[in-house]
Amino acid sequence: MKYLFEAPTKAAPPPDELAYVANDVAVRARDAEESYANLRASAEQEARHPAHQPLYEASRSRRILIYGILAIPFVLVVLWEWEISRPIYEVFFPAAPMLALFCCIAVAFYASICLGECSSHFSFLNSDEAGNSTDDDIVASALEVLYGSPKPTRRSRRWFFSPAMGALIATLFLSGIYLASRERVLLQVQAGELPSGAMLQEYLPVILYAVDILLGIPTFFFIAWLWTFWRNRKLTKTLDRERGCVLDLRRIAVSKYSEYLTKLAEYNATRPSHPRRALVPPNNAMRQLLIDEFGFDPTLQGGASPPENKPLAPVDVPPQNDNRPPTEGTVDTSPPENKESQREQDLLSLLDEQINSANRTL
Repeated sequence: MKYLFEAPTKAAPPPDELAYVANDVAVRARDAEESYANLRASAEQEARHPAHQPLYEASRSRRILIYGILAIPFVLVVLWEWEISRPIYEVFFPAAPMLALFCCIAVAFYASICLGECSSHFSFLNSDEAGNSTDDDIVASALEVLYGSPKPTRRSRRWFFSPAMGALIATLFLSGIYLASRERVLLQVQAGELPSGAMLQEYLPVILYAVDILLGIPTFFFIAWLWTFWRNRKLTKTLDRERGCVLDLRRIAVSKYSEYLTKLAEYNATRPSHPRRALVPPNNAMRQLLIDEFGFDPTLQGGASPPENKPLAPVDVPPQNDNRPPTEGTVDTSPPENKESQREQDLLSLLDEQINSANRTL
């Protein structure tokens, strides 16, 4: 006698895990999309800043190429000035003579920025003032016109970068360079390194720093343009990366839930004798993704969202009245027991159809 033992076949598990994963990914996609929208809004706001308008205008007119070319002689003049004034720096700062050079270049740059406000091509504050009228300024101007109320005065700090401040700083700076250069020349004449009356050696550092201040105006503008260009490229790459993540998350969420719907239909088809597996409903984020992808919600009949806890439609059951007359053209010859069983059968059939239709709409 032979006994054949076969391992019982396991029934396929319901695919509800796919729906849970899809809903979770949909929430992550919504959060990523909000983060992308905020980052894009901040980038656009920064790009619309009035101080950036001169940089964009210079880029469109190709003036920025000339400013980049002028930055080359600025560097050459700085190197030449270092060779000329190095003895001065070593006297005042014997431990770090390069630090003195960097401090002088910083002061010269500050004077260049202030003097650049004289020209509309290099001005940052004038464009900011022209395009930065706030709502408070508009309200104050309207009140002054309508009721004669004086506009509230605010302490302005634009004098810190005004041309007058630049001229004052440049004058004081060049005067200090001249005094230091004259002291250097006197020491070199006493040491026999230079002949007496070397006027060029006294004025050469002053001339070089004056040229640095003038060349520093387009050089600083070119450096600001390079910084803005690099930052815009960085923001663009970040936005592209964020948008790619959003699209990937949306695609994964929609594909997971579509796969779940397909496997749920197959799961219910392979179990005709069991109750139908109820649909795991999509959350709000997943539902919006489905509507964006297909134009409607495939989990709902007709693509419309029913109200929550909507009861099933009432079943129209005829009243059980044994004394009612039969319908015209028909003769009721069935016994009362058969009629009662027929009504119960009809009622059960109607309820089954209603439950199946409700399951299909889920």
